[in-house]
Amino acid sequence: VYSFAREYKAKEHSSNIITVIMQLRKCSLQEAFDEAGEVFDTRMLLFEANKRKFLELSDNPILTRYFMMLQTIIVGNLEWMFESNRYFKDRAEVRKTHLMEIDF
Repeated sequence: VYSFAREYKAKEHSSNIITVIMQLRKCSLQEAFDEAGEVFDTRMLLFEANKRKFLELSDNPILTRYFMMLQTIIVGNLEWMFESNRYFKDRAEVRKTHLMEIDF
């Protein structure tokens, strides 16, 4: 989602979730962003629910470590995007509001 504008300008956006949703649903850019946000939110809720279920069923330290590493990858990716200059001009504002302007 956050890489869409950069990838679009570089003509490297064919596999970006925004482009895929727009093509599949025949919808607007905003509708695709909204759906992508819903997909992300749903997947994160599912991840948390499954993590709780698995860890309740097992006290296996390897499984616990596996879920912690997955969580670290997710958070680390988001942190990197907001710390680098790669995607946003005003990183602090995007991080605070979760809104981003796309200028083509």
